[in-house]
Amino acid sequence: MTGAPMQPAISKARPALQTHWGALLARLVLAPLVMTSLIWSTSFFGYLLFHSLAEMFSIIVAGTALVVATTSSAFTRNQFTTFIAVVIGWSAGIDLVHVLVFKGMHIVSDVTSANPATQLWVAARGMQAVALVIAPVMLARSVSVWTLHLVFGLCSALCLWSIWAGYFPVAYIEGQGLSDFKVTAEYVIIALFALSLALMWGQRRLMTFELHLTLSLALVFMMGSEFAFTKYVSVYAQANLIGHLLKIYAFWCVYLALVQSTLREPFGALARSADTYDAVPDPTFLLDAEGTIRQANAAAATLLGRPVAKLVGRSVHVLFHNPAIKPEDCNVCSHLSEDGKVLVRDLELPDGRSIECALAPFSGSGRSSGLWVCVQRDITDRRRMTTEREALLYDLGERVKELRCISVVAELLARPDMDLRALLASVVAALAPGFTRPDLLRALISSNWGHFGDEMPTPAPLKQLSAEVVVDRVAVGRICVWYPDVATEAHFLREEVNLLNTVAQHLAEAVQRNRAAERVQRLSYLYETMVLTNKAIAGCKNRDDLLEALLGALAKRGAYPFAFISVFDDARMPGRLALNHAIPQDQLAHLADSLADMKGPLADVFPKIAAGEVICQNLTPFVAGGHPEHDLPGTAEWLAFLNRQNINSRIVMPLMCQGELVACVALYLRTTAEIDDEERSLFENLSDDVGLALDSFAAGMTARQMGSRFEGLFDGSPLPTQIFSLRTGKTLAMNAAMKDWLGYQPDELKSVKAALMRFFPDPETRDHYRALWDASVAEALTGKTVTAERVSLTCSDGSLRQANALLTVVNDDAIISWVDLTEINRSAEVLRESEGRFRTMVEQAVNGIFVRRDGRYIYVNRRYCEMTGWSEAELLGQDVLNFTPHDEANLENIHKAWAESAANKTELVKYDVPLCCKDGRVIELAFTARAIVWDDGLPAVIVIADDITERKHADAQIAAYVGRLETSMRGTLLAVSQMVEMRDPYTAGHERRVGLIASAIAAEMGWDEKRCRNLELMGLVHDIGKIGVPAEILTKPTQLTPLEYEFVKGHAQAGYDILKGVPFDMPVADVIHQHHERMDGSGYPQGLIGDAILPEARILGVADVLESMSSHRPYRAALGIDAAMAEVEAHRGTLFDPEVVDAAHRLIRDKGYVLPS
Repeated sequence: MTGAPMQPAISKARPALQTHWGALLARLVLAPLVMTSLIWSTSFFGYLLFHSLAEMFSIIVAGTALVVATTSSAFTRNQFTTFIAVVIGWSAGIDLVHVLVFKGMHIVSDVTSANPATQLWVAARGMQAVALVIAPVMLARSVSVWTLHLVFGLCSALCLWSIWAGYFPVAYIEGQGLSDFKVTAEYVIIALFALSLALMWGQRRLMTFELHLTLSLALVFMMGSEFAFTKYVSVYAQANLIGHLLKIYAFWCVYLALVQSTLREPFGALARSADTYDAVPDPTFLLDAEGTIRQANAAAATLLGRPVAKLVGRSVHVLFHNPAIKPEDCNVCSHLSEDGKVLVRDLELPDGRSIECALAPFSGSGRSSGLWVCVQRDITDRRRMTTEREALLYDLGERVKELRCISVVAELLARPDMDLRALLASVVAALAPGFTRPDLLRALISSNWGHFGDEMPTPAPLKQLSAEVVVDRVAVGRICVWYPDVATEAHFLREEVNLLNTVAQHLAEAVQRNRAAERVQRLSYLYETMVLTNKAIAGCKNRDDLLEALLGALAKRGAYPFAFISVFDDARMPGRLALNHAIPQDQLAHLADSLADMKGPLADVFPKIAAGEVICQNLTPFVAGGHPEHDLPGTAEWLAFLNRQNINSRIVMPLMCQGELVACVALYLRTTAEIDDEERSLFENLSDDVGLALDSFAAGMTARQMGSRFEGLFDGSPLPTQIFSLRTGKTLAMNAAMKDWLGYQPDELKSVKAALMRFFPDPETRDHYRALWDASVAEALTGKTVTAERVSLTCSDGSLRQANALLTVVNDDAIISWVDLTEINRSAEVLRESEGRFRTMVEQAVNGIFVRRDGRYIYVNRRYCEMTGWSEAELLGQDVLNFTPHDEANLENIHKAWAESAANKTELVKYDVPLCCKDGRVIELAFTARAIVWDDGLPAVIVIADDITERKHADAQIAAYVGRLETSMRGTLLAVSQMVEMRDPYTAGHERRVGLIASAIAAEMGWDEKRCRNLELMGLVHDIGKIGVPAEILTKPTQLTPLEYEFVKGHAQAGYDILKGVPFDMPVADVIHQHHERMDGSGYPQGLIGDAILPEARILGVADVLESMSSHRPYRAALGIDAAMAEVEAHRGTLFDPEVVDAAHRLIRDKGYVLPS
């Protein structure tokens, strides 16, 4: 409040009142002294006249306080003063009856004694004393004023009834004077007044200084008055007169404390017209809460081909939105009745166009009755481009996922250490990330080697894809993927069909390679077995030694999980178990039953093996329960055991002696490959070799014959194989397949050293493989088969062959078998072709695309280079930030977008970036980014760039128009400020100076320029409510009376009422309403506390005090900036925001800021 800026608010404000002590003493001493003297002078004409005037003075004061408190309770919210006013008002009612029945008045004929009047006095003072003890509680409580009237009205009625009914104790005895009850009651009342005085002292911080002072004086005078009323005998005695004089002083203080004016002058709304919107290139409207157009610009009129006058008053929904739907269902119109919030909504129109509606309240108050600014923009082309860009990015992401899936599958298929079942399980687990909805996808691989993945539901799902795994024109499995029927939003893409077919093709190739590898391994083991067997034959002396050596040779490398030898008597069933390999002890009895079972699996093939035929058999029908008939129970247990061990094949090799079957060797396998004729032939040869050995025991056959047979088998093998002597390093043998494969003759590879020279011409490479050879031999000597992967060998014609090498050591000989990797290399080439197709698709995109990792370009397409002018060579490897301005806001925006992209790897992140072109231009690009896994298998971010320079230019034009609107608004507010100053010339320029000071303080606190400018504008009209304050009060050259001060205090509420309906883009009305609120709740008009007060209002409050105390006023000279700063610093944290006070201190004390003139 500028008229009396330092009017006291709480008891701590006493230093600010020192200049007003003269006026205060005049009100507290001189005025009541004159009034008391006048009333006392009437005692010379009669005591009854004096008594009546004294009592009527207090009754009128109390009644006035009662009426004022009741009528103003709706807006004062001062429960403490209202409570006291109601109490003394009803007490005054009892005092009025006291005057009427006073002895000698003869108004009530039935009353002739002084006792009733004395009783009424005690009742009124007693009710008043008790209530004043309770009153301090009301400083922090709230009770309806009508509740107070009801309670104290009933108490007053009860007192009157008890006196007239004779229940009230006697207070005065004729001829004797006061009764003991009366004297005691008076002392009790004095004690209660003293207690109330102490309680008010304890709560003084919650009262204004003047209120506390006047009420305390009133209580002191009341205590003196009651004490005087204990000393008289006659009701006309001198003590009675003194008591009434003190009562006059007491109620004068009550008058000063309680009587306040709550009259409010209605203020008219401040009209404010808006400038034309024709500068805005898009259709722009000013709408009310019902969607009616109040103002429109030329662009809107051009769009419909109608003049602006024809648009005003019409519904924006009917003219510009979709009239086929109701306004309450419209995405824009439905928000007009809500609290004001800035929002942007898109609408689809019936003609296929898309528009963007930017809706903002034209008021900071956010009230539903305010106006709305609506800017409408046709975004059909932008929506189409955005959709196409997002679809492209989505498709690119999906293609990357598919390529990544194929890459992962290819890596799994290339691992030589993984058996087929583990491979199939890994492949089915790797499928989901390559599809659109990996969280919902279910996958299954059904094959000859088992089922892997999820179980296919019954009935079959509606959304499913499948691809057969075909090897050598035979289907060996099927890959199925599906979405559960409940996943209605999931669907398969056309590209995902190709993905599944590609995986099936790669899997077929892997199965084929796996079969080949198994076959090569078994052939290698079989050749090794033949070598071992032939060597063992020479040392065996009988059949049992031979059979034991044969089983040991077959089991040495673990190619066959289980094996046994059964012998036959007289070449007939049943067979007897002679030897076994790795068969658990608890299964031997079941195996013996199976061998003796005349309907068992061995009995089925006995006729063929008795004829000398090697049996290579698929066991699946047996182990899966397809052979239910058997004589002995152990047979079923044996087959169940084989099923649990995933055994699917067996080889039964007969051992003949002189044309008759004497034994058989059964070998069990887990294999993906069929046992072909070559393996069968080798087993037949091995069977013949063992048969010859058995015959030799009878016919004397020599070991030399056995060796010649082995040489024939070794040389006829299709697997490239070499045998080296570990003792001499010489080449012992090299088969024909080895010669044909690399083109070398035996004399060219006559030793390990010669072979290394031929295979690895480069000395460094040769040294590496020489060390690898030595390490592999050392490992193979422990009994392991060592594999060397992806060895590059030089052929005799200079070409290179990729191969894996299998090394086995038998005694002092090293056997090396080679496996060509041509098929694997062909699969890798297919993968590279897929990646090439992906790059072609990106290169031909119409949008600029780049990929970044660690803030650097790792890929850019041709279109991005065209947009920026930089070549691919100039961008790759460079920091992305080197090509954008390095202002703080831009870099913060980029780093924020990068962090969001890193945190949400599956979400699109959009942000705008200015980019420096090679020709010096700076263009605006809209980036749409998404995290991906790049083709090198490492994480990266792919970004689609769209040139939005022209759209940014259009936005800048709109911003310039808004600036012109703000200038217009500033002019309007300045005009309003001058209107206020015309009514109060003594404070001319006050509002402008307060606005400038507040803006400077806000800037010191770190507020941005726009917010500081808005605060300056609010300062221009912060005292607009003074329009409703009478001019004679505003220009009064002396201190304001309490009633006049209450008039002036109403300007905050009046200013709010004037401006609350005016559409500003900042909270002008609320700030004006709160600029006299204080941090501890002692301000007005709402009594807000702490954070409930707007920051702008807190700053204006400090600026108001600084300017007011530093400037001249009609009733005092200027106090100066030092006194003003001392005042705000003295009340830092109580009245004023500490942060604002500190900023003002730095600004004025430290930086020498000079207040504007």
